[in-house]
Amino acid sequence: HLFKEEAHLAEPIIEKLYKQSPNIARYGLKYIECLQKLKKFDACISVLEEIKKLDQKDLPQLDYLEGVFLVSQNKPRKALLLLKKAMETIAHMPTLHVKIGEAFIKLKEWKDATIAFEKALEIDPENAGAHMGIGIALLRQDKLEEALDHLLTSVSLIFNNPLAHYFLGETFYRLEMYERAVEAFKVVIAYQPGNRKAHSYLVKLYTQHVMNIEEANKHNTFIKNNIKGTITIVSGLPRSGTSMMMQMLQAGGLDILTDNLRAEDNNNPKGYLEYQKVKNLAKDNSWLEEVQNKVIKVIAQLLQYLPNNYQYKVVFMEREMEEIIQSQQIMLGKTADVENKTYPTVLADTFMKQLEKTKSWIQNHPQFEVIYISYKDVISNPTEIAENLSMFLDADLNLTAMIKSVDPLLYRNKKS
Repeated sequence: HLFKEEAHLAEPIIEKLYKQSPNIARYGLKYIECLQKLKKFDACISVLEEIKKLDQKDLPQLDYLEGVFLVSQNKPRKALLLLKKAMETIAHMPTLHVKIGEAFIKLKEWKDATIAFEKALEIDPENAGAHMGIGIALLRQDKLEEALDHLLTSVSLIFNNPLAHYFLGETFYRLEMYERAVEAFKVVIAYQPGNRKAHSYLVKLYTQHVMNIEEANKHNTFIKNNIKGTITIVSGLPRSGTSMMMQMLQAGGLDILTDNLRAEDNNNPKGYLEYQKVKNLAKDNSWLEEVQNKVIKVIAQLLQYLPNNYQYKVVFMEREMEEIIQSQQIMLGKTADVENKTYPTVLADTFMKQLEKTKSWIQNHPQFEVIYISYKDVISNPTEIAENLSMFLDADLNLTAMIKSVDPLLYRNKKS
């Protein structure tokens, strides 16, 4: 099932094997691979932590497991450190080289990506993922004929992979093979009806090359009625670093939607960058037209009220719960509670449950793409975070300005 990209069918089988024999590393490896394909990232972390407890001598693939997870979390530089370390013990695995190639693709280092995928194909000439990856890398290097060969091979090995068909369509388009491009993009929307880019390509093809105005209008109408555009959301619990992230993205050059009604104060001297209408999102979301192609802050508890006819890229801030609670207590004037180390356990438990519910909800809504960012990581390594955000948002951001916007001195409420 995994080979056929049918992770939803593979999950119950692999889960049963793993739970029956949690000490057998290969079951854990396959279970994590399956969970990643299903975008169940919290479950991935949980299984990974359990596997890390095993005897390291029996688990030469631990670095590989972590590296694969980091690639899926848009952290390619950290991933490459672990994946290259894994080369010492499992260089014979084609999937290792595929994941290294995927990390290089995220970094837009096309030549290194090509080399990695070539190594995978030396081991397994019929690896569909490697053929797709090298096809993408070659396409970005304008080696169109070579890219076409690999992408055609990829879809011949595993047909039901809309991503491979998308890049195949793009390659056909650039080679001016317009009718073949139409076929490829139609396959994409058969598997992913809400793929805006594929619909947009079809509109262009039907109006400029393969003339069919009726079909062009159909796809234009679908986009207008069902795919309203992409909205970038900064989310997380209050006091988890959402304002800092909004400031960082604004410094990077993105358009922030804020009414500036909540002024900066001692708790947030650089401003909150909020938008008042968000508070009534549960009752009224009609104003979201204002947010297309912009960034807005929405706390975690309100994400569920966002309508389904948009695409969302969510930058989700995470922070130690103790620090969140302490920061909130100080903001509410409860400094005595902080000094006395009075910890509101009930509130912390409530927040944890809300986080679990929100993350589970995100996993079940494909229009949401999410990157989880640690507050501590922003403070300690803003350069890597800025790069990761640029890749995730597919935006040419001012990385230098983003890095400068992070003030470590504002990290005042630290875990004891």
